[in-house]
Amino acid sequence: MSSENRIKYYAFFDVDGTVITLNSLMSFLRYYYESTAPLRAVGTVKFMLAKGRLYVYRRYMGKNRNFLNRLYYKFFKNQPAVKIRECAKEWFSELDHKHKGLYRKGVVEQLHKHQAKGAEIVFVSGSFPDCLQPLADKFNVKHILATTIEQQKGVYTGNILPPQTIGDGKRVAMEKFLQIKNDSQASDCYAYGDHVSDIPMLAVVGNSVVIAGDSSLTAHAINNGWQIMENT
Repeated sequence: MSSENRIKYYAFFDVDGTVITLNSLMSFLRYYYESTAPLRAVGTVKFMLAKGRLYVYRRYMGKNRNFLNRLYYKFFKNQPAVKIRECAKEWFSELDHKHKGLYRKGVVEQLHKHQAKGAEIVFVSGSFPDCLQPLADKFNVKHILATTIEQQKGVYTGNILPPQTIGDGKRVAMEKFLQIKNDSQASDCYAYGDHVSDIPMLAVVGNSVVIAGDSSLTAHAINNGWQIMENT
């Protein structure tokens, strides 16, 4: 790579639990059902049924995060992509204005510090771009590595396209991103995560930062000399 095409570095951020304090997928699903149902109460019931289905598969059938993540996107089968996208904009606007404590202040401060140093920020999440784009716009983030829902003629099929950006899929997406960009060394980059499933993505870069809270991840961070940030 030529020096004139080289940026300083990338800083990769997990989103749910890292940049924001809630689960964007479940928060959006509730908003979607409640805002599109003929009565809000009907939407609430639909959301609780969907949430219960996910719980049963996890608690009683032992399904893993990958399975549950795929199942989640089935809830949008046969829905126009533009409808979901517009709903996500409305959801985030309401969330941003009304949800106190939505952002992890310490993490957001680090994000801004990286930008001030010339880094480009990359969101890496098992959520999907419709949910993440409004957040990315707020923080001037140009890159999103997230779950892509398959479309046919502008309608979501409910299936997802690889890579599935949770667990090791985050590593796959990040390595492919860096390979395509070819303007920064992984050893110069940063990554932030809060869950043990973020270990693969954190291991890609030379500067791994763990958000305290997950004991398994914290133990791994200590063993590997990774930085640990307070959960604020």
